[in-house]
Amino acid sequence: AAAVTVSVDPTEVAAATVTAQTLTAEGADGLTTITFLTPVMAAGMQAVATVSAGGLLSDGFTLSYEAEPTTVPLITHLEPSQGKCDGSTVIKVVLSNFRLPEVITDIRVTFDTSFSFEIRSITTDPGMRVEGTMDETVVYFTQPPSSNVGNMGIFVYTNGRNALRGTTTFLCTVPDTAAVSFIRPPFGFTGPVGTSVELGLAYWGGLTDQTQIYVWPTAGAQSQVLEIVSSTAEQTA
Repeated sequence: AAAVTVSVDPTEVAAATVTAQTLTAEGADGLTTITFLTPVMAAGMQAVATVSAGGLLSDGFTLSYEAEPTTVPLITHLEPSQGKCDGSTVIKVVLSNFRLPEVITDIRVTFDTSFSFEIRSITTDPGMRVEGTMDETVVYFTQPPSSNVGNMGIFVYTNGRNALRGTTTFLCTVPDTAAVSFIRPPFGFTGPVGTSVELGLAYWGGLTDQTQIYVWPTAGAQSQVLEIVSSTAEQTA
């Protein structure tokens, strides 16, 4: 593997050389990718680094060193914030003040639904993905199925730093229960011809054929849906 040479001001710390951990050959974008571990340096320092391989020397680039977070991470964004309890929802969590581990499989996502406690990681959730910068970390994962309706606690942390965990909640809803978002008009006329009413539904199972949907205005009375206006996440019937 190629050697990565990290050079800094010798009056502060001696130059250090580390070896690349992995090297990915040139891809369709024309780039060769390497990974390496930074040598230990104090927080606040900046190191000028170069890559040397096969007698070639790269341009210099800067590595900045920051102190490891010692307080809990903050989850700044959760998308979506609610979904069905059937375990089909891919959740995106954005964290700040979070230290990415050297091994991504050390990231843990814990789900607490009051009655169940499940831990998932990239090793058990093939759909899990992690993206990170010095400013924020983005984790994608699949919400596990749960038989308990309501808020599901989500905790994101690094294995070995269990006390420093980001916390948020995901609202788990019953797949077979549709929530009424709006109704217009909220009344019907008493004449012999029925009144056309528009109804917005959320979490209704993704039906696309209006003949599959029926409305019971009163006991014993049944109305058939005339049309489905849209088929977005919040449906209109």
